[in-house]
Amino acid sequence: LIDRFIGIPEERTVLPLHTRNGGPYFLGVFLIGAYQEILGDLHNLFGDTHAIHVTVADNKRGYQVLHLDEGDIIEEVLSYVHHDAKRLVRRLREKVEVATDAGRMSIEDGAELVRTFVRGLDDYTYLSR
Repeated sequence: LIDRFIGIPEERTVLPLHTRNGGPYFLGVFLIGAYQEILGDLHNLFGDTHAIHVTVADNKRGYQVLHLDEGDIIEEVLSYVHHDAKRLVRRLREKVEVATDAGRMSIEDGAELVRTFVRGLDDYTYLSR
């Protein structure tokens, strides 16, 4: 919860905004600087975040997207810390086979678990859905 804002001459409990006549009022909150860099640090295995390069433009939107740098996917981050995705999938399949042979898991559930795991390796490391 953010309940204090820098103000002149003193701290405020509300965020001062300029008056806008007509149209919707858009307020952007962006993750920038040290916080974003810490998120992208590999010590937490999240990897790099998506980054978008934007400039002010004289168009209807008022901005232009110059470039999008896509963040890491799970398989990439695992490889950075020396885990081989193919080996992980192979090991999971072996464990699923043991579980299905022992009757602890149905063949259908085992197949779904492996499919979900394989799909997940190609997903962005941050919540995206």
